[in-house]
Amino acid sequence: MFGLNGLIMGVERPDRFENNLKKDENYHLNFGRYCIGSGWDSVHDYWRKQIYINTNFWNGNQWILEEDLEAFLKDDTGQIRNRVKYIRNFMRANVNQFRGNAEEMDLTIKAKSLSYKSINRREEKLSELLFFTELSKSVGGGYKDFLQKKMPIGENEQETIEIFENTWVDEFENNINKLLFYISDKENFNDRKSELALDICLSGLGVLKYDVYNGDFIIKRIRPENYLFDRTALNFDLTDSEFMGHYIEMLPSEIFEKYQIEDKNQKKIIENYKDDTLRIHNTHNANYFNKGKVPVFYIYWKDFDKQEFGYVRDEYGYPYLTKINFIFEGDDKPRYTDKDLIPVKELTVGQKNITRGSNKKSLYIDLIRYIEFIPSEILHGGSSGEKNRGSDIVLSYGIMKYQDTENYRISNVKFPYKTYCWEYNEGVVYTPFTELINPQRMVNRLGSVMENIINNSKPPTIAYDKDLTDNQDDPNEMLRNLYQGKPLALSTRGRGIHNAITNVAGSLDSTVNVYQGLIEASKLDMDRIIGVNEALRGESAGSEQLVGVTQLQIQKGTLMQAPFYKAIERIFLQIYQSIADVGKRVLIDNPRQLSIIAGDSGAQVLNLSEDYKTEDFRVFIERQPSQQQQIIYGNVELTNLLQLGLIDDITYADLYNRSTPDDISKAIRKYTKSKNIVAKQMAEKQRQEAERQEAMSLEMIQQEQQNKEREHVEKLAENEKERINREQVARIKAAGFGRKNV
Repeated sequence: MFGLNGLIMGVERPDRFENNLKKDENYHLNFGRYCIGSGWDSVHDYWRKQIYINTNFWNGNQWILEEDLEAFLKDDTGQIRNRVKYIRNFMRANVNQFRGNAEEMDLTIKAKSLSYKSINRREEKLSELLFFTELSKSVGGGYKDFLQKKMPIGENEQETIEIFENTWVDEFENNINKLLFYISDKENFNDRKSELALDICLSGLGVLKYDVYNGDFIIKRIRPENYLFDRTALNFDLTDSEFMGHYIEMLPSEIFEKYQIEDKNQKKIIENYKDDTLRIHNTHNANYFNKGKVPVFYIYWKDFDKQEFGYVRDEYGYPYLTKINFIFEGDDKPRYTDKDLIPVKELTVGQKNITRGSNKKSLYIDLIRYIEFIPSEILHGGSSGEKNRGSDIVLSYGIMKYQDTENYRISNVKFPYKTYCWEYNEGVVYTPFTELINPQRMVNRLGSVMENIINNSKPPTIAYDKDLTDNQDDPNEMLRNLYQGKPLALSTRGRGIHNAITNVAGSLDSTVNVYQGLIEASKLDMDRIIGVNEALRGESAGSEQLVGVTQLQIQKGTLMQAPFYKAIERIFLQIYQSIADVGKRVLIDNPRQLSIIAGDSGAQVLNLSEDYKTEDFRVFIERQPSQQQQIIYGNVELTNLLQLGLIDDITYADLYNRSTPDDISKAIRKYTKSKNIVAKQMAEKQRQEAERQEAMSLEMIQQEQQNKEREHVEKLAENEKERINREQVARIKAAGFGRKNV
């Protein structure tokens, strides 16, 4: 089998089950050559030719097909028909509209942990807050106030739960989202939108690839014409491919710097490379290598390895299946050994079925192997036989580091390429703009014929009888007078002028209008093919057209274009997922850069646990209007909220003209929460004041009652005293009266 249009020789697929197979350099080289030979077949070569044609038509180089050059511009004898290569490039306008809309896409991303560890962290934090709530209640006094100021706890358990639900943020998730935003800014994801839109327009798919270089996580755009994949794949994202790869043209200095080649002979071959033997660049073949740059092939394929798996308990006591006696990436010793295995009697029936009745089982798992090399056919001119083709230069090979995988699944490894097709069926990638080639050719032909008619036509003129003119010796004088509007002297000998001067019609008739109408009809066909109409362009369709009709046209065009923008969205979703799964492991191994991204506290959070590298995250993404449009919507929403009293003047002034609806929603929740807290505080003060007033009233009542009782007692005592005094006076009087009488 041959690849690269027969230039690079393939080999038979290596037997991965061969006894005593050493997966050494020779194994990787043979598998890499097999992938090139299998992936670069006739279907792939035809697709690349179509990309070449689409690119030329987009660039305005549209007279490149033999049918146009020979059958149209020449007659059956091969003579030139005096037709010009007319071009009215409607394809560029359509492509630019898709690119412009892609640039306006605002993709909102959010990473969320799928690990049970996240749930456990949440429950542990809530339990901690509930403990301090009970502690503050039991201690009371100044210590209670201190705890409530330092920690998000309330007066009771229910209030603490409500505060926790409103304020809980998983710091692990929070810092992963910081990584997403940092890398998207560092790698200029906004610029990637337009690039991917152009690639999908011209080729039908877009490709991004992550790479780890010098401890940094970087994103590269791969040109579709340099990309190859397994044509037996069925999914639109090509994730079910057996292999993927691409080639990139590098200067010898770049190769020497990246790979540090020691072999002097190899360095000499690379330095003296010339591409004259492989220069094939015309309308029928798009294989082309830039002079002075060496094509380096990067090939990745799914392989498998046999590993021991067993059930162990994690830090929370839950059993899970993991590798045993295996040194994980970044570790210096096995994380789990045989002594960590859970006894067979403690396993469930389902777990025993996986391990076949034991607590440990050897399982096949998939992994990604790769090779980076320069084929010998490129270096030595493309020999026709295996023995004569020279030696390939292998630059790097082995098991791919930092593989994109979900750690709680055994077989789920993903390629570093993140791609998605506009339309894909049984190995064939379709592009929306290939269908525009023939209508564009028709426009060019019609324009060429129309210009030919104009060039060969004669304009309207006049005819005059030279025998009747007075200035027969100088006929140009009469013409000058005619053009300058001066009176003309004619000698008709008294018989009148009649037809001495007459108008002669030109040869250009309404045929040109017919061709112009055909051009507009072809343009309309092109718009219908890709779902573009006047409403989407913002062009007026007439003052009498109803608003509902315009809205329907916009909806129809949007639905037809939805697969295009979905492809861009899915590519970004995959690359963001790679950042959450792979990028975090790369940056955890690079503490300095991690501190720059997440801050010292964030870096400390991410490095708290060795198992954090294995925690899985899922990235969610959704399309939204542009940032500027969201700010406009936000301003309108802010005004309404202020009028409804849902925000105050300070919040309104702070958010106006710089906040999206999401920012406003967060501000509303924050304002409502603070408002509720103030309301609760006011209610608490009012309650305390009411209790104080009630206590004072009760105290006053008690005091009044005591005063009444005291007055009553004092009155009784005074009455008793008066009674005693009266009795004494009476006795005295009685005694005195008796002596006097005696």
